Amino acid sequence: MTDQPPSVELAALLAGNIHEVKNLLGQLFLALDEASVTAQTECPKLAQRLTAMRLTGRRVHDRLLHILTVYKAESGFFAANLDAYDPAETIEDLVQEARSLAGMHLSIAGQSLSPASWYFDRYLVESALTNALHNSLRYAATRISLSARAEDGYLVLSVEDDGPGFPAQMLEGGVLPLHNGEKGSTGLGLFFSRTAAAAHKNRDKAGFVKIENGGTLGGAVFSLWLP
Repeated sequence: MTDQPPSVELAALLAGNIHEVKNLLGQLFLALDEASVTAQTECPKLAQRLTAMRLTGRRVHDRLLHILTVYKAESGFFAANLDAYDPAETIEDLVQEARSLAGMHLSIAGQSLSPASWYFDRYLVESALTNALHNSLRYAATRISLSARAEDGYLVLSVEDDGPGFPAQMLEGGVLPLHNGEKGSTGLGLFFSRTAAAAHKNRDKAGFVKIENGGTLGGAVFSLWLP
């Protein structure tokens, strides 16, 4: 074993292979999307199975990108790529993705009361919110809500659902998975989200993640606060 940090070459090798797997997953998603369209009319039960497969594939895709990002952050090869974006547009894109994955059993809404422009790394922000969204898709009973607002000098991007909410141990600060204690989870999603949030800095402020139960739908509330 060595205490030397990983080389740039190793980071590049890992990044290249993860992106290759991501592209292969993209081809798989296209095939599943095409099959889902046909199944909607010819075999509704198959369409439900394909929707579940698409969601599982998205979760695999998320995990790969989270591993790469956390690895880069821990190795010193990571920094946020900030630019001006419209938070409302980000929310709308996520709503559309959620609707494509939810099938017919969930109502998904989005709203934005935020400024028309905010500086953030859209890739990191969308990845963190997508992770929360995919968990809500698994645990929501009937509804999911995405929102953006400005509060105390922060842009607050939230994902809420009407599911069982976060477990008490997680709300108290334990290292648990991003939602309600699923066996086999490692907590990578929440760790990634906190890493992504902390990469956003403005003067003496840094981004952070807040999780709670209740909100407008009575279930889990995941919020990303960006300065």
